[in-house]
Amino acid sequence: MSFSRLTELFPADRMVTDAARLAEYSQDITDADARVPGVVVMPQTVAEIQALVSFAREQKVPLTPRVANQNVGGLAIPESGGVAVDFRRMNRIVSFSREDMHAVIEPGVTQADLKSYLEQHAPDLRIGYSLAPPDTSVLLNCLMDGLSNYSLRIGSMSEALLGLEVVLHDGRVVKTGAWGVGPVPYGRPPLPDLTGLFVGWLGTTGIVSKGVLALWPRHPIRERLFILAQELPATFEMVKRLVRLEICDDMGVLSWPTGRMMLGVERPDVTRGTGEPLFFVYLDISAETRQEMDGKVAAVRAVLAAASSRDALAGPLFVADLVKAMPQLVKYSDFPTELDFLTKSKAGSLAWVGTYGPLSTIAACCDACMERMVAHGFPPAVVCRAMKTGHFAVLRFLEVFDKKDAVEVERVRKLNLDLFELALGFGYVQYKPPATVLAELHRKLDPGTLRLMKEVKRMMDPAGIFNPSNLGLLD
Repeated sequence: MSFSRLTELFPADRMVTDAARLAEYSQDITDADARVPGVVVMPQTVAEIQALVSFAREQKVPLTPRVANQNVGGLAIPESGGVAVDFRRMNRIVSFSREDMHAVIEPGVTQADLKSYLEQHAPDLRIGYSLAPPDTSVLLNCLMDGLSNYSLRIGSMSEALLGLEVVLHDGRVVKTGAWGVGPVPYGRPPLPDLTGLFVGWLGTTGIVSKGVLALWPRHPIRERLFILAQELPATFEMVKRLVRLEICDDMGVLSWPTGRMMLGVERPDVTRGTGEPLFFVYLDISAETRQEMDGKVAAVRAVLAAASSRDALAGPLFVADLVKAMPQLVKYSDFPTELDFLTKSKAGSLAWVGTYGPLSTIAACCDACMERMVAHGFPPAVVCRAMKTGHFAVLRFLEVFDKKDAVEVERVRKLNLDLFELALGFGYVQYKPPATVLAELHRKLDPGTLRLMKEVKRMMDPAGIFNPSNLGLLD
């Protein structure tokens, strides 16, 4: 394939053709197989995206968007010989409304970019920040139904999208939501919700060039509390009670191996130490006044006091006090932050099974999957979060491993397929699914649902140029 025509569209400093640099785009930190693109381009305008899509459609060349390549589903690995579309140069905050609480951003705007902007221009507003590193894309997290430290309030980050600007397969540019009618992109109603054609589709239906992001009030008083839990049933009993009180912005449950890794243990063994907490639970709480905060903390204490097993829960401990005792925890006192114990481990690689499911089965699913991880010889590193006021929840199972070790890679893949199938039995469905689970996912999908998904894919991408490996919808 000749990419010489692309030199007419992109200057040399916004193209990558060198073999060594192309190799940097061929893989990520997961167990996904490497694929080397034929070229990398870095668009700066919508017109350039349109021209690129026209080229790709004519030449039948696949396009794979990316920013920081930190996704743990292998979803930003380009097709072999295809075009990797690096959006790092499209990093403008196009417009901002403090009164209407939204910002129009390009896909290259990172969590660090937006946090800095809001601190300078609107310290009374906030977004939800994911557990991904600060240099990851805000908009791509929303499009992939990712989560954030505000997900207990709002659900997945797709709920923060008020509208999109998208380049379609034929080069047309469309706007969704109220943005498709007038200049103020206040939300997705009342027109048909075309935004849904691009959320959760993992880049397979078009290229999003801008998004309207909802912002929320940032209350001046904030606390992060930790609770140490010794028993699984008591932990999730407490979580369900706290969720119903609606006093927390975020709530996370970390199993003991995850806690060990946060403290610098590279690869914990599978055995928990005597007296070591089974889970570390953190609560993020915000308030307008100290009196309001004191009332919320008192409500947390009341839930702990009412626990069915009094010895199972200890706390709450304030993060400021924990940092005094263990200064290395300061980086976890606020988000976004670099979770280098996962993303930059000496082992070099990270895999996961990240699932969404009902809060009613979270305890049983977590227990079963932790046992399965141990049976495969992996420490049961788990992160759980309640979402959207408890209407659903997240269960993520993490493995740090050495991808240069073929035997270990195979062990990870077998474990993750096992966890995928096991979690599905409790109603927990993997989000951002990697290629390794797609065949099984399709077998589990309702046939009518799968057929409709394939029909939408064919309609939105008749030439098959948009991320063809993702979701596995091309026959």
